[in-house]
Amino acid sequence: MSTNPAITELEKVEKDLLIKIKEVRSTMAMLRNMYSNGEDTSNNPEFDGSEKYADFDKKATFRDKLAYVFRKENRFLHVREIAETMHNLEPRYDIKNILGKLSPAITFLRKQGTIVKVVVGKSHLNTFWGSKNWVNNDGSPKPQHMYDKNQINNSRKAEEITI
Repeated sequence: MSTNPAITELEKVEKDLLIKIKEVRSTMAMLRNMYSNGEDTSNNPEFDGSEKYADFDKKATFRDKLAYVFRKENRFLHVREIAETMHNLEPRYDIKNILGKLSPAITFLRKQGTIVKVVVGKSHLNTFWGSKNWVNNDGSPKPQHMYDKNQINNSRKAEEITI
């Protein structure tokens, strides 16, 4: 880091932008993977949120709805899981619409210090979000708040990059 205050500030902005770029790329990769696999994004017939989500407030802000889903699930969640749950709670919004709102809401809650991310392995495709209170001192998830291991993307496809 430089000692010039203007450069120091610009380096901080650059760092924040690089983090946002990684998050956007991760979401885009997840969407590409989801749609290339032909996944059905309609309501999940196995979703039974009638009792668990009985007090869901459709009039709440999107950030509050996101926090609500975290509280109800009480574990680390992948963006894909969050989007599917919110879609099942409000079927009038499609997954694309929900995913578009998730990134800014997650970024806000992360910057606020409310949620933290856990990355499994080296791939940002395997990023899970949850409460800062759900991690051990070493940053690993507490067992009672563990993410769903079935959500881990084990795809090792090489991404074709052209310049």
